[in-house]
Amino acid sequence: MDKNTKWSGVAVVALLAGAANGGDRGQFQITPYLGHANVKVDGRYLEFGNSESFDQWLAGISAAYRAPFGLVVEIGTAATGEPIFGWATGGEVRETYGALGYEFELGRGWHLAPKLGLTSWRLKGGDLEDVVDGSGELRDSLDGEDVYLEIDATRHFNSHVGIGLSLKYAAVEFGEVTSLAFRFVWSL
Repeated sequence: MDKNTKWSGVAVVALLAGAANGGDRGQFQITPYLGHANVKVDGRYLEFGNSESFDQWLAGISAAYRAPFGLVVEIGTAATGEPIFGWATGGEVRETYGALGYEFELGRGWHLAPKLGLTSWRLKGGDLEDVVDGSGELRDSLDGEDVYLEIDATRHFNSHVGIGLSLKYAAVEFGEVTSLAFRFVWSL
């Protein structure tokens, strides 16, 4: 079993434990999202040594449990990439993540949720340029784990449907990943 599978399994158990809490059971949420990401890669991690900044599409999905008192436990997966040229230019990031946060109700259906999470990421090189690991070896991809910050603003129209925006920032080993995404929240 690889480390992402083990890590995801621990997150699923944490979600289920939260959902099994007695009394008011809170909400289980499924959130697909689509947006824009900026991936900055330090030149020492690229074959030709030039720092790069990639503007890319972002797509992902998360599952979360929101406790009645506002605590949010979330797991998810996301990928960035250039739909047409991503296979050649590289800089794509795939991630599996888990986060804890707190959702504040602002009134009129608006909610704000700051989160702190841990992402297990993989930076992919392209056909034109490989990535370089810490020991100077050329690789097709690099992977690691880092902490990230996120804030979500969501407008809930009823107890089951909401839309909103998410802003996420991660200072990762190879540079930075910043994203802004449109979210569709479906609550059970």
